[in-house]
Amino acid sequence: IKFLNVDSFLIALNGIVGIDQTAATTTVITYGDGLKATVTHATGTDPAFYNMLIPVIKKALSSDWTKPVYAVTSQEITAAISGKVYTHTIVPTS
Repeated sequence: IKFLNVDSFLIALNGIVGIDQTAATTTVITYGDGLKATVTHATGTDPAFYNMLIPVIKKALSSDWTKPVYAVTSQEITAAISGKVYTHTIVPTS
């Protein structure tokens, strides 16, 4: 499993099926198993955070698998994260 470390918040990268910046300060990451991570971040013009996040995810996933945590720099994502909340929706298997 790979993770981003942004402002001491770990964000899992495996299983992401969607990323939506739903407001200037909120981005929702959806996983295939029904988990949703709602990330609260500094204000940015929608979709500024999304546009910073996508290249960092690509960079982290292409990094060496012996380093599962990719430390994001303040130059890569300039909007500070202030919180992260998980919710889970049951996904039917049949």
